[in-house]
Amino acid sequence: RPQIADLTEFVAYRHEGAVKVAFNLTVEDAGDGWSTLGTETRVVALDDLGRRVMGCYWRLIVPGSGLLRREWLRGIARRAEAD
Repeated sequence: RPQIADLTEFVAYRHEGAVKVAFNLTVEDAGDGWSTLGTETRVVALDDLGRRVMGCYWRLIVPGSGLLRREWLRGIARRAEAD
């Protein structure tokens, strides 16, 4: 795993076979004391090797990926509602 310290280094990173992944969590006011939580993941493969590797990885991870994301959101909701 490369040591990337900031956004500039992330953007500049161009290692052969690399795949860049960015994850975002958003919280939006839904009114009446409620919030809407969302997640977004963006992936870019930098070359054909990266695309092939990511394709294999994605076929393996997809079944659990949605479950994991829902668990994150449930955990966040539990902690927020406990306060």
